[in-house]
Amino acid sequence: MTSKIQNVETEIMDCWRVVDDIDVLFKYFGDDEFFIGMKAHHADKIMNLMLGVKELYSVRFERLWRAYEESLTDYYEYEQEALRSRDTIDSLNANIEALTKDDTELFDDADDVYHRPIKERRLNDATPEEWDKVNFFN
Repeated sequence: MTSKIQNVETEIMDCWRVVDDIDVLFKYFGDDEFFIGMKAHHADKIMNLMLGVKELYSVRFERLWRAYEESLTDYYEYEQEALRSRDTIDSLNANIEALTKDDTELFDDADDVYHRPIKERRLNDATPEEWDKVNFFN
């Protein structure tokens, strides 16, 4: 995926060259002898139009670049989240495999679960009395 992202970046930068191309045209209109003797109001009109187009494209490419950078940030955040999720899933699968490797009962007695130390207990092992004491909004 990284090479595709780099290709998009390269394409954006290549398109941005249109702003530089307009600068080349400015120089061409100002220096080429073909345009010598052009009426001043015609030359001004052409130069103003080119300046407007240059500024327009400059603004558009700035907006495009910001959107691209924001999408990259989102992409890399999602990628990290996916990697963390994969690690969690792998860990859970390993735990399930370890628990199901042998067929021995985890507890001899269903009530035994309530007598284990807290660190060894799971969320669903809580007694109804313990659930009544839980405050989720602190």
